[in-house]
Amino acid sequence: MKSLSLSWVTMALATSIFSISSVSAAPAATTSNANAASTSPAVTYNVAGKPSRVSHFGLGAFIETNINSGTDGGLYAEIIRNRAFQDNVNNQANQNDALGKGSLLHWSGTSQSTKLSLSPDNALSSALPQSAVVSGDRNQSCGIANPGWYGISVTTQPHQLSFYARSPTGQATTVPVKIGLYSNDYSKTYTEQTMPLKLTGEWQKFETTLTPSQASSNNNNVFAIKTTGACRDGFQVNLVSLLPPTYEGTVARQDLAQALADIKPVYVRLPGGNDLEGNNIPSWFNWTNAVGDLKNRPGRTPTWTSGWNTEGLGLMELMDLAEKWGAQAVLGIYAGYSLNGEAVPKSQLGPYIQSALNQLHFLLDTSGSWAELRSSYGRSEPYKFDQIEIGNEDWLGAAINTYGAYRWAAFRDAIAKEFPQLTLIASTLKNGVEGAKAVDDHMYSTPNQLFEFTEGMDSTSRDVPIWELEIAVINSGLTNDTDIYSGPGRLQHPTLIGALAEAAFLAGAERNGDIFYSAAYAPIFQNEGPNATQWTPDMLSFNAGQMVKSTSYYIQYAWGNYPIKQIHDASPSTPTNSSHIYHSFGSNSQGALVAKLVNANAEQRTVKVQVGNGSKLSSSGATSWQMQGKNPQQANTLSNPNAIVPQSSSSGLPKGASLGSDGSLTMTLPPYSATVVTLPLA
Repeated sequence: MKSLSLSWVTMALATSIFSISSVSAAPAATTSNANAASTSPAVTYNVAGKPSRVSHFGLGAFIETNINSGTDGGLYAEIIRNRAFQDNVNNQANQNDALGKGSLLHWSGTSQSTKLSLSPDNALSSALPQSAVVSGDRNQSCGIANPGWYGISVTTQPHQLSFYARSPTGQATTVPVKIGLYSNDYSKTYTEQTMPLKLTGEWQKFETTLTPSQASSNNNNVFAIKTTGACRDGFQVNLVSLLPPTYEGTVARQDLAQALADIKPVYVRLPGGNDLEGNNIPSWFNWTNAVGDLKNRPGRTPTWTSGWNTEGLGLMELMDLAEKWGAQAVLGIYAGYSLNGEAVPKSQLGPYIQSALNQLHFLLDTSGSWAELRSSYGRSEPYKFDQIEIGNEDWLGAAINTYGAYRWAAFRDAIAKEFPQLTLIASTLKNGVEGAKAVDDHMYSTPNQLFEFTEGMDSTSRDVPIWELEIAVINSGLTNDTDIYSGPGRLQHPTLIGALAEAAFLAGAERNGDIFYSAAYAPIFQNEGPNATQWTPDMLSFNAGQMVKSTSYYIQYAWGNYPIKQIHDASPSTPTNSSHIYHSFGSNSQGALVAKLVNANAEQRTVKVQVGNGSKLSSSGATSWQMQGKNPQQANTLSNPNAIVPQSSSSGLPKGASLGSDGSLTMTLPPYSATVVTLPLA
């Protein structure tokens, strides 16, 4: 994650964000003149009736694993937290992975007499070496409870429960238990089943379905397993899992996954950026630990959060999600560098390169041992993708010293030899490495910075395709912070004006879709639980039972649902840096003209779209989408989720739009608005 600096664009603002001052591209954050009539002349866009270039641009999504408890605790639908007793106490960055150093965090006894302890004996598997022993007064009830990830939202849908249990003494015994969902004071029972646990010294898997009879009014609830009578010798448990209905048979939370499906991404970058690298080399994303049976996934030290990375949302689960969304993965490959600044020496890169090759064989082979292994995990057909990215942000810190020197070429040459069909994306700037045929740069900014940056996108060099797979407005710019990351202007949630700046960038990227191949908002997820979030703002905010779509989300939705396949060149009568209206024109797969216009002014503006080459616009079958608001600093939040909601129509032009007899389109753009209109060309 870095600041705005696409250095190969000829109008690059500066070599550092710290030298970029406030500009006039974004209006002042006032509401007093938001409804004022425009005193500015209309802007006319002379649009070519025939396309000049094919657009390669496709909307991206970036699954930044671990950050903001957005995967474990978010997109991964698992309700139970610390389900295999792996969470470290006061986990510190740069710790080495240490299996068996977990805890009983987020677990509690169901009675005062209950005693919970961790046992390294009789491990469920080498990956999950510790389990919980539930014991206590032999004559009193005992049990174990979990509050989920910052609460549990109880619905009346069926929940799939599974866990492993054994006799702590190793002797055969039957322990009747009640299993259910309860309010955290146990005054309310939502669902409860009695299950006889027939235990031996061997681990056994128990499964059932819990279907609550009523939904909860809040998230202050727990899952519990408790004996129906005397505790006696108790029981030993591990890998306790509770899943609500998930998105299309995946392991993903329905609302979060559906929200991403709805933006219709063409590409999905996975698995993670910083989390791909890990805080140190031992905690890199080793794909072999993120496939197969959950009891054989050891997890690892997390990059962003405390606790533990379960890798339950692993490699195949992420690939399956991308496929369900109709998208293609942009697979991140660990490139021998981690966030503590340590790089794998050149002489020791071999195992990491081989791991990358094995990963690609596992995903792409149609036959052989790797294809057989994938099939044994439930996937016979190979995955389909064309792009991989080698590393993550290898222009930052010490990474730049080794990426161009030896890491990039070592991975590139080995992968290109065995997989010549793949496009290899360099995770650095254009001049950072030799031979890069595509690059991924990341951009975080204020609205003003992003508005000004879009001015020069038409002058981008056509030498190397650009993937902008992390972009977001993260600072209001109103406090003139010299550090947009740490200053008081740092945003907590996406704002209207920030989203419009992102729309202006997307318009510029799409208008130059012959060289800009994709862009993705980052990060996507923000868990609103206490101390759950490490980076703001984010595209989707949520808690255990609620999700909020931000203004930035709606912009992504518009660009994903109204794509441009061919670029139509356009000339505005007023320069964009004067009108502060940002545009993109092109035709879709049906040949209709798609017009995207962003009005960053505090007043309404009139625009006219005149199509050349003898073409005319027709209102027959026209569609429209529009987002607007009066306050540029407005944001959608859990307490006000619908402060700004777009309007769309599948049968007509937006309010204030009309077609002239000459086939031109005249529109009145509301203040602080983004508008997408699709019209057939006659």
